[in-house]
Amino acid sequence: MGYGGDNFLWENRNLRGLSSVIGQVVYKPGGSCGPRIQKNYQLFILHSGSCRYTCNKSNHELKADTVSLLTPGHKEYFSFSRKSETHHSWCTVPPSALPDWIKSQLKQHILNIPCSETFKRFLSGAFQLRQPLSKQGAKVVDLSAQSIFAEFLNMADNKPGRTKQSDGIAKAISYMENHFSEQDCLVKTHTASGVSRNTLIARFKSELKTTPDKFLWKIRTERGLEMLAETGLTIGEIAYKCGFKNPFHFSRMVRLHNGSSPRTIRQNAWTLK
Repeated sequence: MGYGGDNFLWENRNLRGLSSVIGQVVYKPGGSCGPRIQKNYQLFILHSGSCRYTCNKSNHELKADTVSLLTPGHKEYFSFSRKSETHHSWCTVPPSALPDWIKSQLKQHILNIPCSETFKRFLSGAFQLRQPLSKQGAKVVDLSAQSIFAEFLNMADNKPGRTKQSDGIAKAISYMENHFSEQDCLVKTHTASGVSRNTLIARFKSELKTTPDKFLWKIRTERGLEMLAETGLTIGEIAYKCGFKNPFHFSRMVRLHNGSSPRTIRQNAWTLK
């Protein structure tokens, strides 16, 4: 079947800026789209369900909770799950509207990059815009689209050909970033990574020269440093919000990481020093 109205359910169909479009759709079982020629740069985000994607006769399977880059000039065809509804979003920007520094890094397809929490927030934030859009609202859509593409490059880390090994680490880091304050974060990170505990430890040592637990404490300490500079929370409140068991542990980690006490760091951040 082609792109037929009887096979999809629109959900907040799209936001159209002056040049960009951010949209989402829910396909009924058996839905499809294409074939079509891609004219723009498009980020295809699969939230749930499944999708098989054909590009110039090359077949791919897109994964849930990931984002893929589609580039101009390619013939595309999408077929969605035959058993369940499929929900996906997209962010489309024409080549002429993307900044050169972003466009220079979007030279080939990049598939199945796990969505970061920041990426999800940029996307969901765009859909909070009130419709119909004013001219200023349309500009917000365009700026949101550029932010979404920039965060995509940040997630991809300029490494289009991620291996399965890198994917396992990416999933672990993504889970840590979203759940670092939870006491059982490290245990659940091993499950979220999709590999065994020993394998994950070995990969962290090989690729990042550290261990998962040290990486988690680094995230917690960095978030604490951000809160010291940007919030009025007490040192104790920050410690607990970042997953530390007490303020003394937090202070010790801050000194190891930054060389100064939490109080000194806050004073420096809040004054002209």
